[in-house]
Amino acid sequence: MRQIVAPHPLVQSPSNQISTVSIIDFLHANIKVYYLRLQETVLSLNLDPEAITIKCPHCSNKFEEIISRLKYEPKLSCPRCKRYVGVNLLELHAMLESVRRHSNNLLKRLINRSSGKRSA
Repeated sequence: MRQIVAPHPLVQSPSNQISTVSIIDFLHANIKVYYLRLQETVLSLNLDPEAITIKCPHCSNKFEEIISRLKYEPKLSCPRCKRYVGVNLLELHAMLESVRRHSNNLLKRLINRSSGKRSA
């Protein structure tokens, strides 16, 4: 069975000439699509499966814990000294919100730069 492949919109054939403007428009449209997909990813940023480093207040041991576990089980014991380590959920949620906000601001600046705008 023969597969018919449609020509790419920018492939030049004898019957159609490609202008520089059409190539730039095509590239610009693809860049916009890329940034919109990136924006959706950042706006729905899910940090729950990521690990963060926690420092034990008793023995100064550093260990990692998954964010989702901290959200639902904020009571930990240090792997070294076995003492209780509490996690302040308000601080955790504020930190996660700060990461989301900064990621969104960075994305907006990247989008503005790609479209020729300058941000303050």
